[in-house]
Amino acid sequence: MFSHTKIVWDTTATTNPRISQILTTGPSGLTKATVLGYSPNYNNVEVKSECVFTADGTAGTVLRTTKTEYETSSNYIDRHLLHLPTSVKVYAGTSTSASARVD
Repeated sequence: MFSHTKIVWDTTATTNPRISQILTTGPSGLTKATVLGYSPNYNNVEVKSECVFTADGTAGTVLRTTKTEYETSSNYIDRHLLHLPTSVKVYAGTSTSASARVD
């Protein structure tokens, strides 16, 4: 039993290419999609959406969304500490109320 993972790259990024989607197809032929959204600065992943398995390999209904906020104080940025999460919130589906939070 093997799975297949396809990485979709966003080549329109202003600096370096970055991953926009991870598509994982399991032995049953169904595909799960993970969609990534980035901050405009420092290439931090701000939003990660995990979608249901679909038969046609596209992103289906969102099961869970994780939103991460990062430290942006010049005290950290000036020292090149660019990827420090200050808050992580997990949402069920497309809900606007967090079901879990870490500060």
